[in-house]
Amino acid sequence: RVQLARWMLQQNQPLAAKEELTEVLRSYDAQEAHDLLARAEMLIRAQANDSTRNSNAKESGANSSRPTMDQPGLPTHRLSPDDVNIVKVFEVNFQRPPRMEASPDLAKKIIAKYATNNLVPADPEARKAMESWTPDQLLKLLFALKARELYQDIKVQGEPIALELFHRRVHDNWLIPNCSTSRCHGGIGAGNFFMFSTDYRSERTRYTNLMILLRSPPLKGKPPLIDFEHPDQSLLIQYARPRIDAKFPHPDIPGWKPMLVSGRESLLNDALLWIRGMHQPRAEYPIDYTPPSFKDAREKGAGNEPDR
Repeated sequence: RVQLARWMLQQNQPLAAKEELTEVLRSYDAQEAHDLLARAEMLIRAQANDSTRNSNAKESGANSSRPTMDQPGLPTHRLSPDDVNIVKVFEVNFQRPPRMEASPDLAKKIIAKYATNNLVPADPEARKAMESWTPDQLLKLLFALKARELYQDIKVQGEPIALELFHRRVHDNWLIPNCSTSRCHGGIGAGNFFMFSTDYRSERTRYTNLMILLRSPPLKGKPPLIDFEHPDQSLLIQYARPRIDAKFPHPDIPGWKPMLVSGRESLLNDALLWIRGMHQPRAEYPIDYTPPSFKDAREKGAGNEPDR
């Protein structure tokens, strides 16, 4: 029944999941059921808020280009859809490739620009055959050529496996409901480490939060938030452990509680799987993005998202 509830959440049916989990918890005290119930209730609240905003927008005839999710005094700058696609491109795992689509003239573009490269077939018939290559075949060639200017000609419609793990098992499962709340790193007290919590289900928000984790500078004397050489030492992991068990314990502040506790080993395992599943060796995404801080928001003011 717990697995059924998890499936209901994946199908965006939090009310049904809540009913199922409530029945489970009446007779069986399972930590996973508690975790899923908290997630279901969060989704129910988010859907209610979305419904209210949509209703208000219709009543007022609102047609503003500024997202309703932006809140006064907080950063607003998220990755663009093209940025999101580039992150996906870089993280494609060819053993389990996601759904992809290549622009119809990509093979011709490759031949036109890299005709003299030994990696590009020289035979006319072989070059003609490139036009029927699958998207993953073309992407492998682009990687080999290091033809970054053509990466956007591949549109990744699904999610690479590592990014799906981050999405389902880290970002939505415990990062958003625990670390990115308005009382923590998602509000005015976020300090120099801010994460977006509103509209968290959108790809732009999720991949922006991923970029923040990857690009935030390490604290003095601490490992990076995501340590690819030693994933279990990642500060994100360490800060989610009980203070007594952590090599780098989270500051003792009111309201903080550990997530990676005894009985929730699957959360830790999934987080480590995500980090280890990201492409190695690491390459810097060709994306112009600097993680925001609450200081930035105060200096620049809200709603100043640049046109990307």
